[in-house]
Order: sequence, then structure tokens, then C-alpha cells
Amino acid sequence: MGKIISAYGGFTATDIKNRADIPAQADMTVSGSNVDCVNIKVSDVKNILGESVTGVGALCSSSKVNIWSWFSPRYWSHNGTDFVNNLIMPYSLGSFSGYNHYANHPFWTTKDTVITHYEGNNSVQINSYIMLGEIDYKAILGSINKIKIDILDTDNNLIETNSIFVDSNYLHVQQNLYATINTTSYNYDKTLKIQIYFADNTDSKISSIPAIDEYNAVIKFYAYAAIGTNNLSDAVRIDNPTWSLLRGAASVQQGPSTYILNYNGIDSDGNGTGDVSAYLQIYARKNGGTWQSLGQTVEFIPGDTWGANGDLPFTLTYGDVVDFELRY
Repeated sequence: MGKIISAYGGFTATDIKNRADIPAQADMTVSGSNVDCVNIKVSDVKNILGESVTGVGALCSSSKVNIWSWFSPRYWSHNGTDFVNNLIMPYSLGSFSGYNHYANHPFWTTKDTVITHYEGNNSVQINSYIMLGEIDYKAILGSINKIKIDILDTDNNLIETNSIFVDSNYLHVQQNLYATINTTSYNYDKTLKIQIYFADNTDSKISSIPAIDEYNAVIKFYAYAAIGTNNLSDAVRIDNPTWSLLRGAASVQQGPSTYILNYNGIDSDGNGTGDVSAYLQIYARKNGGTWQSLGQTVEFIPGDTWGANGDLPFTLTYGDVVDFELRY
């Protein structure tokens, strides 16, 4: 009998055998939830590491050892704040039993860095998916109960939080974390900070997750703006918007740097209906500046809607206000 290693974290004994680079596959035997590893050779270790040394101590302490393999001559511990990697002493060739030279560190499989907020919605969902790799963090730190996600603003104020339980399968499957953000108080693009960490059963942070850093996500508004005065004034929420202004409507649609106007006739007496037929020219201005002609003449017919579109004569950015004016 050689060195026995056991299934853990959702990995079966067959999983462990199939991923292992040491010993040779023929020298590993699966029995239930265990793998019996025999006949580990110095040459096998030297070759898989790409090392020139042959001493057991030199191989075990080599900088080429992948610290993210759960079975290796290195081990992980927790120092009260973070997980740290250490060298097993005394040196032993058997510590390479089940070694996976290509083991992954914890990594993001998906993270939403730009979230589109569409007109009329009151919330967005931020999704973060991670794989934890092969290190059995629960075996090292028994108080791990959950993985928690916190959403903070740029001033580090907590906006939303959520957590998922860490089950016995937690290393073998992707961890899907999300948080729903209420956006009813947001008017413009919003940058948020996303943090993910290990928590105990009270949702308190007990450790960061190795190799997983916080990141920023931007909520992009497509946009939500109230129609203003009869001169069709409104505020820009995103760069280079398209305007679709509907008299009496509650919102505008925005996109590239063109405009689309829709207006039901001309209201000459304030009764809210189009009641004058005329040919008018369209002018626009930005932030109360000089009126500029858009080079279009349009016909207004009572009871009918009309539309016009084209390029704006200026570049728009966040917070700009554009007025449209109709002239004889």
C-alpha cells in the first residue's frame, strides 16, 4: 500500500486520479472514495516540474511547484486574516501523491462589469460567478459557512449584500453570487464596488478568498428622463444620445448622436392637442447656448403625428440639456 488520498469538496476519487500528474496513472488505484498512490519516482517529479535538480528537498521546495494543487509538498493555513501557503517539513517525495501541476487558483468565470439599465426598470442585478479551484478552504478554516457578496458605492457605503451557503460540493461546482440593486434614486451612470469573501454563519467576514480581488461595475443608463417644457427640453443621461421626444410621454429613448422628434401638431391655445397646420423649421441648442438650425422644414397637420430625424450639430455628454425649437 502506498499513500492514500481521499475525495473531498465534491471531487470524487476518480476525479482526483484523472487530474493527477504524479504518480503515473498506472500507479494510482481507486477504491471507493480513496486513491492509493504508489511508486512515485524522482524523475517523474523532476519532469513534470521542468526542474534540473534531483534532490527530494530541492524538488519539494522548488518555486515551480503549483501551490494551487491540494495534494503537493506545500500546504495552506489561515493566519487569522488571510490564507497563506507553507512548505511541508520534513521533505517527502510522497507529498506529491495526487499532485496536479495545472491546478487553477480561484478565478472569476463571469463578472458583470457593465450592467445596462433600461428605461422603466427600477432595479438591476449584478452577477458574479467564481470557481474556487482545488484548495479545501473549509478543511483549513472550519468556520467557513458562506460566500458573501457586498455591493458598495465609491465612498464605501454598503448598498446591497447577499450570500450563499457553502455545501460539501463547493469546490467542484461554480459559485453563483448575485445582488439586486434598487435604482429608483439613480439618475445617471453609477459605479459600484463588488467584494466577495468567506463568511461565517452570522454573515460576518472571516477571510478574503485567495486570488479573488474586488472589482468595479458600472450601471449604464439607457436612459430615463422626463419630458419637460413645450420647447421639448430634456437632460442627457448617457454619451451621444438619440432623442425620441413624445409630447406628454414620460421618457425618452437614447442611443447614438442623432435625434428623432415626434410631435402631434402645434398647440396654439394650450388645450393639449395639435390644432394648427404649418411648415416649421427645427432648431436646437445645448445648455442654453446658441440656437442652431438642424436644416429641416417639416409640415404640421392637425390631428396627425409627424416625425423628423437627423444628426445633432454638437456633441453631447453627461448632464447636457438640449432644447428643440420650432420656427416659422
